[in-house]
Amino acid sequence: MIMTLKKRIECFVALGDSLLWLASKGKKGKPAGISIDRLSEIAKAIPNSSRKNQWFMSVQIRQAMYALGSSLQRSKLEKWIYSYTEISDTKPKKRIGVIMAGNIPFVGAHDLLSVLISGNKFIGKSSSKETGLMEILAEVLIKLEPGFQDLIHFSNDLPENIDAIIATGSDNTSRYFDYHYRGLPSLIRKNRNGVAVLEGIETSTELENLGNDIFSYFGLGCRNVAKLFVPEKYNFTKFIKTMQKNSYVLHHSGYAANYKYQRTLAEMDKIPFIDTGLFILKEDPQISSPIGVLFFQQYKTIKELNNILNLYSEKIQCIVGNTDKNYTAFGKAQYPELWDYADNIDTIRFLISL
Repeated sequence: MIMTLKKRIECFVALGDSLLWLASKGKKGKPAGISIDRLSEIAKAIPNSSRKNQWFMSVQIRQAMYALGSSLQRSKLEKWIYSYTEISDTKPKKRIGVIMAGNIPFVGAHDLLSVLISGNKFIGKSSSKETGLMEILAEVLIKLEPGFQDLIHFSNDLPENIDAIIATGSDNTSRYFDYHYRGLPSLIRKNRNGVAVLEGIETSTELENLGNDIFSYFGLGCRNVAKLFVPEKYNFTKFIKTMQKNSYVLHHSGYAANYKYQRTLAEMDKIPFIDTGLFILKEDPQISSPIGVLFFQQYKTIKELNNILNLYSEKIQCIVGNTDKNYTAFGKAQYPELWDYADNIDTIRFLISL
């Protein structure tokens, strides 16, 4: 029996409700199609995942669940997918290989949903760092609709016998994927990071929200703000003071070690920096900064700023700020909508073009 697009949307709405229930520890959401007992069993995997990967704190796993669950509202799903009139329930299914990163929890979820909602088969390889969270997501989907059982497959090996590949990794691994899957239709993503544009007139609330964009997932996500663009002679005093509200990161041994290492490295190399006691600020033209470091770059005019942003556009995942209506609002970098595609490449358009 064919699973219609309407049915797939219904399943994703129910998945969103289940994720919100899990994120809130049973306080929010009204999951349908799956028992509370089963969800409670699934919830036990959260602390287990944290034990396997020290960077996956339980609170941040739930944050990722909340972000994903919030995006799976019926109105958002319909706005997203009904704009693609070419999706057909009768089109033969393609086997889509998906190689996922493991930098933050559920980082491959959008690819899984895109493959399934477009009516294709998902052949996935999770990162060893991901600790099985994607498999948990798939389990919930299959409980909601057993028809997904034959459409989702995970492997520890690189996907083979596939019709197309979607892969996310570093600049180095992207070259390997390009070579390994040469001849196949491919969507291969590289290193990107978020940046923020400050004007010097931001409110305390906006700066607090920016702190979430910087420190959520310890800065490991591609949408985390890794660099600030600030006006010439910007006064960092208010910014630094506000960032201290994120001092929880120093209680994490991995983050603390990276921060101290980067500070020592800068001292040894005699590179000018500002030590905030939480991270170091360094003026640097690069976009991607190490853990424990936040780069910044000064601009004189908006025209100059736009020229710089255009120059580094292939390294920027999202721009946080108020200066332009198309920027992501402060505090929303880790809450993308379904149509906010990674690397600005339309995944659904890629899939329906096959």
